[in-house]
Amino acid sequence: MVLRIKLGLLLLAGLDVWLYHLTVYRKVAEWDMQPATPGGAKAVAICSLVLWAGVVAMGRAIAYVPPA
Repeated sequence: MVLRIKLGLLLLAGLDVWLYHLTVYRKVAEWDMQPATPGGAKAVAICSLVLWAGVVAMGRAIAYVPPA
């Protein structure tokens, strides 16, 4: 079960990168002219950090959770 969660989180992390490249990355050149980082970039970054932390946690949990 933990492995399936980890693989699901990996899939979501891949979708997060895809979403980043389709939306936020296209406007990177405009960031130098703005006083702050765009909210979309911050949201994608937070999602990415949470998803990868979950992948690491589930990877560690595989050794301690008995198979269902």
